[in-house]
Amino acid sequence: MADEPTIREAHVDDARAIGTLHVRSWRAAYRGILPDALLDGLSMEEWIERRRKALIEPLWEGVRNWVVEEGGRIRGWAAMGPSRDEDLARGAQELMAIYLPPDDVGKGYGRRLMEHCIAAAIEQGSSEMTMWVLAGNERAQRFYAKAGFEADPRVSAEDFRDTGALKLRMWRTLP
Repeated sequence: MADEPTIREAHVDDARAIGTLHVRSWRAAYRGILPDALLDGLSMEEWIERRRKALIEPLWEGVRNWVVEEGGRIRGWAAMGPSRDEDLARGAQELMAIYLPPDDVGKGYGRRLMEHCIAAAIEQGSSEMTMWVLAGNERAQRFYAKAGFEADPRVSAEDFRDTGALKLRMWRTLP
């Protein structure tokens, strides 16, 4: 009998798995949206080190990281915390990352992580949750829409890291 997927808080020992899946996910999901040179130039070791540092000391207070694990292998990672957007109500939460290795997309791991993040935001008393998605990432936009997110009419699309790719804010109210 196979292990059931479980979600747990990420630990510094998970940095290698998270950094690796993060780079692999970017290269698969953003090909054709972001410049090939940017994607091909991503350093796996640099991203692993970034994840390690962020797991030791989050970039700002309240950021939480979770992994979904099955069979002893990390199948996805999510991070959320207080929204960085100044136009939102105090207490709004932001889904900052949700990534899976390309071969684990469509297997329910992302849905489990999303449900966990939404439940955590509700538990914290948040009334809304946002996230940013690249405009050309239609698969991700469909995934977020299934979770109740919609394009946020309160903000305009923004350029992503001077690449010419636009990022859109999506949001949803929470019960």
